[in-house]
Amino acid sequence: MDILFNASAGSSLGIEVEPQLADRESRELRSGASQILQRLEAERGEAHPKAKNELIESNIELITGVCSTVAEARADLEGTLGEVVPVAHELGLALLCAGTHPFSEWSAQEITDNERYHRLVDEVQWPARRMAIFGIHTHVGVRSAEKAIAIANALCGYIPHFLALSASSPWWQGRDTRLAFARSKVFLGLAAAAVVALVAAVICLLSGCSRPTTGPARRDSSAPPAPAVPEPEPGPPPAGLV
Repeated sequence: MDILFNASAGSSLGIEVEPQLADRESRELRSGASQILQRLEAERGEAHPKAKNELIESNIELITGVCSTVAEARADLEGTLGEVVPVAHELGLALLCAGTHPFSEWSAQEITDNERYHRLVDEVQWPARRMAIFGIHTHVGVRSAEKAIAIANALCGYIPHFLALSASSPWWQGRDTRLAFARSKVFLGLAAAAVVALVAAVICLLSGCSRPTTGPARRDSSAPPAPAVPEPEPGPPPAGLV
């Protein structure tokens, strides 16, 4: 069976960031993505090409174009943030960056009014409804499928390192999960994600990785619990992505 592969002329990079939208007073997740996008469209005269809706209204997706360096991708994201953040602040919202929100309830999040998301929820139901999780995705372009496979095989041994560097979700609905990366356990509720995790584990074993890691990093059980979520303190809102 032929597998389609979109080759890049050279190495390339693209990034997607999914910030949380939180109320600047209560710090709770709050719907607002569509309002932000509508205001941006009114200002620009067209839909913003690099700001999009996600599954829930308390999440907005920011994307870059196809970039050749990390510095170029960062500058691209900063340009979009420079447009989105002021509009969010006008609506009383702040953009936060973490895998999960520490205390907001997933059941309180509004599903985006979009045919694709409504179909997903209709087909998957509860596992899809609780996807109040947020991430950063990095897309790397290479010249050939063979090179992509070789790179993926070489990186398998570093999956635990990537998890450790990206772990930012110890709290879920106000509870200390004792995990550093609870987001991955929520995401595994989707059948497709579970299949990907299984395939990754098999590839890791076949490539010689001594300890495949498909789940979240577990914090030392002898360590003290994570500190309690602090009460909101009055003060200036964050200037951008926090």
